[in-house]
Amino acid sequence: MKNFLSIGDVSKIKGVSVKSLRYYDKLGILKPAYINPQTGYRYYTMDQMLTVDLICICIELDIPLKNFNSYITTDGLLSIDKILADGKKIADEKIEKLNATVNSLENLSKHLENSQTLKKYTSKYNCFFDERYILASEWNGDLSNVRSFMEIMTKLDSLCNELGVTYLYNQGVIYFYSSNKIKNMVYIEVAKPSIETDCIIKLPKGNYNCEVFLNKDLDIAQKKYIKNKSYPNGAIVLGRELYDVKIESNPTLFEIQVYIP
Repeated sequence: MKNFLSIGDVSKIKGVSVKSLRYYDKLGILKPAYINPQTGYRYYTMDQMLTVDLICICIELDIPLKNFNSYITTDGLLSIDKILADGKKIADEKIEKLNATVNSLENLSKHLENSQTLKKYTSKYNCFFDERYILASEWNGDLSNVRSFMEIMTKLDSLCNELGVTYLYNQGVIYFYSSNKIKNMVYIEVAKPSIETDCIIKLPKGNYNCEVFLNKDLDIAQKKYIKNKSYPNGAIVLGRELYDVKIESNPTLFEIQVYIP
């Protein structure tokens, strides 16, 4: 028995519970090298420690253990290279998702910093914006119609994921003025896409006249800017929510941006 490790030894060495090792035996993915017929004690060889490591890797990568047997060849050998290849592919996908999450957190942080600055403005101000990109959907609702707004926002969020573009945490409504006609849309701002698509609208760079309103003053904002039909051809009026660093029951502030070509 000097060449064997007890189930307790394996548990201590690998940091895997005895219960888990028994479960792996039940699944048929880690059978003990020897079972004492009198005591029923399970024993393992040093070579099987690698199998324990590979099982732990599969668990870490969310590979179902019921699929582990697919890595065992017909002659009972463990195909380590196939596990490593699949593991690397899954790990790369996880890293990509984590990087996307980090980018989202950084974009949200930038939005919050910007919102804190804008909260200090008590009058109109002018701001220069570089080219911006938005996903937008036509909408005939009113700023007070939150339900309708959120339904379209949900669809835009799904489209953002389908296209693989980065959401920049700026969202709201946008109005395009042309030949006395107004095109109303709900939008979310995204990072510059790597490929061109008709789904994404590019906003012109330039100076925008801006003003921040309390949520209770949305009617004033609509009358003052959105329902103003005197804008020249090519004008854009954009309204966006300004998130705060603390989530409260009170609605967020609302910023109006007006672009005159």
